[in-house]
Amino acid sequence: MDRLLTNKIDWSYLHIDIDRNGLIERQDLLGLASQVLLTFSEPSSTPKGQALMGAFDRFWDTLAAHCDTDRDGRITPAEYRTGMLAAFVDGDLFDQIFQPAAEALAVIADTDGDGTIDRSEFQAMEAVLGVAENQSHIAFDRLDTDANGTLEVSEYLAAVRGYYTSDDPDAPGNWLYGATFRFPLAPPER
Repeated sequence: MDRLLTNKIDWSYLHIDIDRNGLIERQDLLGLASQVLLTFSEPSSTPKGQALMGAFDRFWDTLAAHCDTDRDGRITPAEYRTGMLAAFVDGDLFDQIFQPAAEALAVIADTDGDGTIDRSEFQAMEAVLGVAENQSHIAFDRLDTDANGTLEVSEYLAAVRGYYTSDDPDAPGNWLYGATFRFPLAPPER
């Protein structure tokens, strides 16, 4: 497998392990969804809130099914890499599971419902994922491919797909979390 893609997958582990215990568990995904709702002042009882929580719960179920090889309810970095590559890169689950989670996240971040994510909305969304503000600004500038100062939800979703499935070194999606994908070594501890 291409080193660029595996490096991006490895870095993305940090965005999900929100309690920083070195393992991804169901509470990480549900906690992440809850943090998104809190950040954007969206109650979990609204249709958008329920859609996000449901999408992240289904995402966990899929991750557990494809990554948690020892079925202990915890996903190690090695299990995550292997399972992500098999399910979402080599497999056909991106559109069924990953895309709906990314869409639900984008809908929450688009606070004014205009179909776009502005820089501040993007930065708030990325902050929940643990992305530093300077890296978020780099990401936004690279992902705003039409340079209009906003990300169309479709631009964001294309970037998510590119980050998690493309080994093209020139793909705009490589910049989803800033310049971190360019680092050849394992991601640092946070």
